[in-house]
Amino acid sequence: MTLFNTVLPISGIIHIFGFFVMFFLAFRFLRYGESKDNIIGKFFGYGFFFIALSRFFLGFPSLFFLKNQNAWIIFELIERFFLLLGLVILGYIIYFVKFPKYVKKITIFFIFISIVVMVGFIINPPTTFVSEKGVLIWENPPLVASILNFLMIVSILIPGIIVFFKEARSAEVKKVKIRAIGMASAMAIVFIPGFLDFFILPAFKLNPLYSEFTYFIFYLILAMIIILTYSATDRE
Repeated sequence: MTLFNTVLPISGIIHIFGFFVMFFLAFRFLRYGESKDNIIGKFFGYGFFFIALSRFFLGFPSLFFLKNQNAWIIFELIERFFLLLGLVILGYIIYFVKFPKYVKKITIFFIFISIVVMVGFIINPPTTFVSEKGVLIWENPPLVASILNFLMIVSILIPGIIVFFKEARSAEVKKVKIRAIGMASAMAIVFIPGFLDFFILPAFKLNPLYSEFTYFIFYLILAMIIILTYSATDRE
């Protein structure tokens, strides 16, 4: 993909866009948590903030077509650390709301899985580079660590979707209902790029560009949900 004979760092642009979207989401949760002194809102804000940082450390090196493999390993480990940290925080607060009796054991389990995933990526880091077309390429990622990472995400998303949809059904205040529906929808949308990236694209050996576009669609829809839901409530 070129513009004025200059190759665009497609993956870098997409994931930096994702960074701003997730950062804005974290900001809104933190702002709500501070204004209402709501610990749940604060934890959601912290979780999305660290996930936003993970998008930054994935997109930033892609913007500059980083070629040094050792540097890629460092960036990938930083990205993975912030992603897992954000997931653990989100997992804690979601299970705190849904299953408070088991939240400590589940959080310890998530931490253990995160350590296993990090060790897997340290021992067997994937070969990572940006192609001549500006697309981020991953080769030979650690299989067990990748599967555990995916299952951890799924085990957090499913109860998260249930929590927000139940809040939407029970909420009497319109702005709370709108925000809950928006978050439940956004979490449901996450399954699309994750499933395509982890199963469909490798199985059919499709161009990695399709993977990046699925993430762009997710970030774009998430941004639209955030803007529409919050603009609707802010006018009240």
